[in-house]
Order: sequence, then C-alpha cells, then structure tokens
Amino acid sequence: MPYPSSIFSYCRKIRLVLLCVGFLGGPLGCQNGGTTQTHGTGTPEAASAPPRLDSPGVLYVWVDPSGTFKTTEVPTEIQGPARSLVRVMVPGHASGSENSVWVVDLSAPGTPPRPYPRTEWEGQSKGVRDARIEAAKPAPAEPSQVAASGISATIYGASWCKPCHLAEEYLKSKGAKVTKKDIEEDSRASDEMRTKLRGAGLSGASIPVLDVGGTILVGFSAHAIDQALALALRKP
Repeated sequence: MPYPSSIFSYCRKIRLVLLCVGFLGGPLGCQNGGTTQTHGTGTPEAASAPPRLDSPGVLYVWVDPSGTFKTTEVPTEIQGPARSLVRVMVPGHASGSENSVWVVDLSAPGTPPRPYPRTEWEGQSKGVRDARIEAAKPAPAEPSQVAASGISATIYGASWCKPCHLAEEYLKSKGAKVTKKDIEEDSRASDEMRTKLRGAGLSGASIPVLDVGGTILVGFSAHAIDQALALALRKP
C-alpha cells in the first residue's frame, strides 16, 4: 500500500535535523540533495542569498532552557531568549557549511537569516546547561552566618594526617565549631566514625571523615564543606 507523501516528507526532515545537529555521530554537515558552497571563512552560500523564510517546509531549530535542541515548523512555538538565535533550514537551500549555519533573530521581525559560526551555535546547548548548573549551586556560607547559627563539625582523623589539619583550618575559617577525634588514639571515635559512615551509605577508606552539621563527607574538599554548611544553614 503506498504511503502518503507527507510521511516521506516528515521523515526526510527529521533525518536532516539529526544530521545537521550532529546526533548521528558523523561529521557535522548537512546533505540535503545539493552541494554546500563556502567562501573564505566558510559562510554558507546558496544562490548568493540567504534562505527565504516564506518558503514551504522551513524548519526552525533552537535550544530550550534545559539545553536541549528542539525543532518546529511553527516559529511562534519558540519563546523567550531562544528566539534571538534560531537556526533555519529550508528544503532546496544549502543549510550550512563546515564552519557556519543560517540563523535568524525571531525577536526582530523582518530580519533576514544571517550566517553564524557553527561551533558557537552548537555550543549553545552546553553553555545553557552549564549556566543552569552554576545558578543552582548554593551561595557559599558566610562565616558570620555559620558562627551565629552555632554549626558544629566533627573531624575524624589522625595527628599525622595533613588533610585533617587542612579541613580543621578551613572549617574554623568558615565560622564552624570544630571537634577533632583521633581514631588511632580512641577506639570509640573509630567506632563512632564507622557508624556515621554506614548511616550515610558510605565506606571509609581514607581520612578525614567529616560530620559537618549532620552531612558526612569523606576527605577534604572546600567545595563539599561549603555545600554542607549551606545545607546546615537551611535546616530549621
């Protein structure tokens, strides 16, 4: 039974997007039935003019707030800052070159597509994800806040352990009340440390082991201590 031509058209567009965005793993480039020409810096040149957005079957590609590439044939579906940098692909028109792609600023109606560096456009995804992760990080706890909250920390270690001393210095600089317990000199301290590790689902292959406001950490990491202090400040 013959299939409707619309299905073939849809599949062809999906394949084109996967090839251009790079999901198929091969070299980044588009093969849409024509030859992509470049000149100088690799600016896409097809009939020496940018693609026309009033052509049938225009496909728009953008990066959503999660850093994921999305596609649509309806530009009004694209909202927010992503509208300022949208890739366009038009059937029958070279969709890019090794070094650049066609993009359009949908927030400025009437603006024609322009060439844009391919690596920068494709790098948007990672940039958006990195920015989202950075924004989600808790702000480092201020020493005055930690001291005022009376946050305490216990260090399980040994006198010869340099990271243990570094952890002590850092915790004190952040305003925490520090208690040191030598697991070699005090068997009760060793048992206490192991009990806390088991309770946290951790194994202790090294020291120091830190109890920072109820968060158990293995080893010295200023960033991990900052996170534990920020968490302790948020506790009721």
